[in-house]
Amino acid sequence: MQLQVENLKLSYGNIRALYDLRYQLLKLTLLLAGLAALAGLLVGWRFVRPLLRLQRTIRAYLQNPAELDPKMLGLRRGDEIGDLSRDLEALTLSLKRQLEQTSAVAGDLAHDLKNPIATVLATSELLDGAKTLDADRQQRLARA
Repeated sequence: MQLQVENLKLSYGNIRALYDLRYQLLKLTLLLAGLAALAGLLVGWRFVRPLLRLQRTIRAYLQNPAELDPKMLGLRRGDEIGDLSRDLEALTLSLKRQLEQTSAVAGDLAHDLKNPIATVLATSELLDGAKTLDADRQQRLARA
């Protein structure tokens, strides 16, 4: 009987120690979970903020390409996000050069097409409106 009482006392002490330990583990778990959440937010913000900036800049460029300087895209960072931003900057500069070249070619083409059309229009007006043209001049204008 005395052995059973000692076992009960020992068991009660062990149970009490386990309850105390469980409470300390709960506090430690909550503290670590809070710290992990805070660290996750800080690390996430460190990487997400520059990506959001790139996204806003690219959207502004798509809305109005003339107002954006592509140099705004390049972030001075040494990590992959910085590499991505510099690649986007190079791509934007390349697209801008292509657009300028296309505009120049279109302008030259429009000018080259406008001159012959103006000549044809002026000649046809001369032929249509002139009543006293001699046959030789009329024939030259028709060939032109």
